[in-house]
Parts: sequence; structure tokens; C-alpha cells
Amino acid sequence: MERTEPHFQFGKIFERTRARRGKIEPNDSEERFESLAVDVFKGRARLVSPNEVEVDGETNLKAKNFAIATGRRAGIPPIQGIDDVPYYTNETIFDNLNQKPDRPVIVGAGPIGCELGQVFNRLGVEVTLFEFMPQIMGKEDPDVASFVQKRLETEGVRVLTSTGVNSAQKSDGRINCMATQRDENSGETAITLETDALLIAAGRIPNVEGLDLEAAGVDYERLRDSG
Repeated sequence: MERTEPHFQFGKIFERTRARRGKIEPNDSEERFESLAVDVFKGRARLVSPNEVEVDGETNLKAKNFAIATGRRAGIPPIQGIDDVPYYTNETIFDNLNQKPDRPVIVGAGPIGCELGQVFNRLGVEVTLFEFMPQIMGKEDPDVASFVQKRLETEGVRVLTSTGVNSAQKSDGRINCMATQRDENSGETAITLETDALLIAAGRIPNVEGLDLEAAGVDYERLRDSG
């Protein structure tokens, strides 16, 4: 019996992902919350005081406590030329990527980067993961991170730690990523990779702009997590 590789339609896989997501979305809809007797106010909110929220400068709501659940978005690192090249984040890739990429490059090896790196690798493409820090999944125990990295590499994912992407530029319909890998012994090494799909997974930023958290006495740090 001759062994053959499985064949599949890449677009159909992401199409199914979108369909599954569509079934979940109604659970967070305005209509569902209103059906549960929840008052829904649509607009831009800001904290006036620890016990008062203003919506669109018109409606004021008072309460003993407020829960801030504004979510997070993908953080885009300061890569030279990033605004001039097409790239994906975990928020856009399932909607906008419809063809199987040849050699996707993922910037950031946190949970999102590692997960999507493994997904694409198992779909039969050559994946490279860039991680600026010496360890992938920086919030995890080093033993856990090492185990995950070895597993990814065993499956065929190329993982480059201590590597920062400096710039990105278009080239004949593709993208050239210029990076620098740091090593305590050999110093710095310049790396250039060509890709047809650039995914940014370099952490998450909380959506707190315009909330005036200071007015409510909320202490917070303007940091991104490793997402």
C-alpha cells in the first residue's frame, strides 16, 4: 500500500471556521442581553467618577461598582515599513486569508503565535516563528516553554528566538522581512525571509483609550501581554 498525503481545500477549512464562529456570535448579541432583561446602552463610554459613567456625553449612569470589560486588540510592534505591507492578526486572518500560503512568517511566539504556527504547519506549509525574547510563551514556566518549542520544531515549525524583526517591505508581490538574531557568543546575525503571508502575533493591548480611568482612580499599566 502506497502512503499519500491528504488533500484538502484550504479555503473550505477557514470557511467552516467562520461558520462555527457565526453560530457563537448570537450569544453575545444586543438582542440576547435584552431578552435577559439587561439594559443595553450603545455608545462611547467614559468614567466620570468611581461611581458614574457617561455615554456619548448625554446619558449618565450611576452604580456602586462598574466592571471594565472592553477587551483587547492585537498590538503592532514598531517594525519599519509595517504600514506599507499587508499583514494579518488573529482578528483578521480567518476572514481575509482564503488561499493556502507558501511560507507564512509569524512575528511573536506567545500562545496565539504558537497555536497558529502549529495550525499552518499541520496544513502542510513551511512556518517560521520569530520571537524577540529568548523564550517562547514568555509567561510560562521555562520547562513548559521548552517542551512546546521542541514539539513545534519536531513537527517542522522553524522557531527563531532572541530575534527581532526590524523592517518589512514589498517585493514582487511578496514581503521581505529583515530581522536580527542575538546570541551571547556569536553576536548579531542578520536574517532576511521572504513570505507571502505575514502574521503579527506580538501581544495584546487593552482597549482603555478614552475611558478616563484616572477619573475613577483606576491604576493600570500601558503594557501589552504576550497574547
